[in-house]
Amino acid sequence: MKHLMVVGLGHVGSWATEFLMRTPGLEKLTTADINEHYGSRRTKAALVGASHLGYYPEVDFKKIDLMNVSQSAELLKGLNPDVILSTVSAITPYPGSVVSQDIEDLIEDAGTGPFLSAQLLLINKLMQAIEQANINPYVVNASFGDGTHAVLKKAGVRTPNLWIGNLDNLVPIVRMQVSKQINVKMRDVKVYLVGHHFNNVWCTRHRPGGMCPYLMKIFVGGKDLTGQFNTDELMLGTSKEKNRLGGNDWASLTSSSAVKHAIAFLNGIELFTHSPGPKAYIGGYPVYIKNNEVEISLQEGITLEQAIKINEEGQYRDGTEKIMDDGTAIFTDESVLLMKKAIGFECKFMKFNEHEQIAKELLIKMNARLRK
Repeated sequence: MKHLMVVGLGHVGSWATEFLMRTPGLEKLTTADINEHYGSRRTKAALVGASHLGYYPEVDFKKIDLMNVSQSAELLKGLNPDVILSTVSAITPYPGSVVSQDIEDLIEDAGTGPFLSAQLLLINKLMQAIEQANINPYVVNASFGDGTHAVLKKAGVRTPNLWIGNLDNLVPIVRMQVSKQINVKMRDVKVYLVGHHFNNVWCTRHRPGGMCPYLMKIFVGGKDLTGQFNTDELMLGTSKEKNRLGGNDWASLTSSSAVKHAIAFLNGIELFTHSPGPKAYIGGYPVYIKNNEVEISLQEGITLEQAIKINEEGQYRDGTEKIMDDGTAIFTDESVLLMKKAIGFECKFMKFNEHEQIAKELLIKMNARLRK
């Protein structure tokens, strides 16, 4: 019996659980969260909802505290799932829901880079627990793959197999716009897109510095029609002012990306998709999954060197100056100053073996600012 596990039942994990329980062929699902009272009820709600549509997978909930690696390892060893979908994060990606507008502006302008330590914290604990349990599941991760994969890989520790969302969320919105503009079915539109997570932010916030860098190819019925479109307009069309929701309301789209990737590994499906952080490269790339292996899939006319350069530019715009060969992250001066002004947090360098300590400091100062 194929067994899939969802770790983390926040906005993305809850939506993913709802979708998975309505996925034909899913036989066994385990959900897990640190909040037992909420997590068990959330799981039951998804199960009874799925029953309305005739789906009855074998479902169970388990409490998990990833900060306790040995207990997590014991749990995982007993379950031994084929695929783990991790949607855990130590920090909210949407501070605007809990802080004033001026603080939200400072935090968002600082980019995702300063939050890298908190994004690493729980996914690294999960990977440690998997190692300790001596099991070998495929792991799909939701925690900022544009940066966390490169840090984990360069630090020489176990890394997930694939990430979700970010660039992958923009592709279907581009496909939808193309289908409407030339009156073709959306399923016949194929897009190759290269770009960093910061594209998601820039298209909505229009920060200084011009359009966030990206590379795009558009095919309809196998024909390259890229030249027929204003690709900048298509990218701007992915903003929440135009064709998508923002904040937590966008979680269903991110969850769809997560479920797509998790099911591909569970059932050995060949799949063309987009992912942040494949092969430990920073930023996002088109990829092809075959035999549960992930390969970067660039269209003719786009080289890997070009794609890497584009994502390095996006990474800088997102607050990270560079990720060194040992996994040390260096953040931009602008980003450091903005975070210091916003919450009193100052971090220019993050060594991998210090990320937990830095994450705890960030969370303390973030939470202290939220209470004001």
